[in-house]
Amino acid sequence: GDAESVQRLCDLLGVRLITGSGDVARRARRRRESVEAAAREMRYAFLARAARDSGAQGVATGHTLDDQAETVLLHIARGAGLDGLAGMRPRSQRRAMGGAPALTVFRPFLEVRHKDAVAFCAARGIQPREDPTNRDLRFARNRVRLKVIPELERLKQEVKEAKDQYLRTLAEFDNAKKRLHREKEEFARFASET
Repeated sequence: GDAESVQRLCDLLGVRLITGSGDVARRARRRRESVEAAAREMRYAFLARAARDSGAQGVATGHTLDDQAETVLLHIARGAGLDGLAGMRPRSQRRAMGGAPALTVFRPFLEVRHKDAVAFCAARGIQPREDPTNRDLRFARNRVRLKVIPELERLKQEVKEAKDQYLRTLAEFDNAKKRLHREKEEFARFASET
């Protein structure tokens, strides 16, 4: 599983691994929040405790440009203000929750596309782990990732093609206008000579 895979990588790199677990569904029911929100809050509370216990100043996440796009689209869908439209920051402070200390979060890969991160790993013989729940369409983020963003990419291509056609039409119109202007000048010269 994931923990074993990460443990092997940590052993290879000589890095200590701290693991944890919790009952996300129970917390979501108890607090009347989505499973996604409960998992996120539990994950950050765990990371804050792990950082404190190991003497770290913060934690780094693997959020990519693709995650950022998903986050911004979700914020737009929820009617976020300017803060939400800015998405995740490369460095942010998370407030303490549930007895966990405050946490500094670093996101060094926010400008890296997911596919580029995967290619980087593959070139170094590292097999990234994919959480199977990332394909579960019950979760809003997954619907954005798997349905909305691909549709926006298709739309972007269609808009690009329409824009290109529009620019070609403008160029043709401009050429026709220049031709008409030349013909008008020729006609005026011809008329003045006769």
